Amino acid sequence: MAKLTREQVVQHLTPPKGIVMAPYPAWRDRIYRGSLLSIGPSLLFVATAESLSKAPLLQAAHWLSAAAVVLAALFFLVWLASWRYAVWALAIGGLVAIPLQTTAAWALTLAAGSVMAAKETHCFHFQAGRIIPWWSVATGLTWLFVPHSWMMTGCWAILGGLWIWLAWDRQSLPLFDISGTRG
Repeated sequence: MAKLTREQVVQHLTPPKGIVMAPYPAWRDRIYRGSLLSIGPSLLFVATAESLSKAPLLQAAHWLSAAAVVLAALFFLVWLASWRYAVWALAIGGLVAIPLQTTAAWALTLAAGSVMAAKETHCFHFQAGRIIPWWSVATGLTWLFVPHSWMMTGCWAILGGLWIWLAWDRQSLPLFDISGTRG
């Protein structure tokens, strides 16, 4: 990760003109960081379940991953409410769709995570966040064409590692504690 100056971090924590921001206290940022970190190990759990070819274990891993993404989405810091609501909808849709349709559930979960990773990269220049959206697409395509294969296991494992890398980089930033602002 390129080291950002304190001024650059403050600039990214200052909403643009016309944007009204509710307070984002440090406790919310702690939960967000923890939930980002939980996405990686949950995807490694998916890879493990996939490699063992255990459907109940894979289902539990999927629930855990989707729940981690929902928690991150609920504490996601982004200035535009419409983006926040879109990520919430994708993440919650992914969780709700698990019992209905696994492919749609994974698509929604991976899309929500990809938006969060891309936003983190846009603001803070994290290398993993540049890769996560594209690797998520590759993982989804692998799911469609060669599910339950060694390639699928590898995709989940790499995606889990990328999320751990992103969460590690996010931990290097100061804890965000933002009072409500009017841009």
